[in-house]
Amino acid sequence: MKLIHLLILIFGLSAPTFAQQSQTRSAQAEAIRLYPELGKPGSVLNQRFLKAVEEAKKTNDPILSRADWPLVLAKRLSEKRRLTPELLTTGEWKYHMTEQNFSETWTFTPDHKFSRKGSERIVGTWKINGRVLLLAPGGNWNEFNTELDESNGSLVLHETDSNSGKRNGITLTQRTTD
Repeated sequence: MKLIHLLILIFGLSAPTFAQQSQTRSAQAEAIRLYPELGKPGSVLNQRFLKAVEEAKKTNDPILSRADWPLVLAKRLSEKRRLTPELLTTGEWKYHMTEQNFSETWTFTPDHKFSRKGSERIVGTWKINGRVLLLAPGGNWNEFNTELDESNGSLVLHETDSNSGKRNGITLTQRTTD
């Protein structure tokens, strides 16, 4: 596909054999199927992918010698895009309800509790269950998709309505740049 040939030209990757090209095209197609944002020029994941290829070339990463390197690299990058307990418990998160124009700052602890900034009182408990962050303030579980939206220098988690499965305008945001 065009991306592979462009990467060969831009980054000077060695010319693969016909069989490797076929496997690489298949790996690229699978990577884009699994992570559609990867196939969108200029998207956050697409930019991160191109930077990762550049870095892999600079460091002579053996991943580039594999015929399936686009898929392996896309999986590596997507793993970094998932919320982890370590990331959740680092720093403060802004809880924002768009419709009510309400926000407050929350902190999460390694012992699976969270509280409001400036208050010692525990708001509730949390757990990560697969691709879902579950928050239980007062016993009701709220679900947030653990795929991080890395836009505008922030990490954003979107809450989904448990009945409809759609986003409901409630977000958790952690600022990553000033």
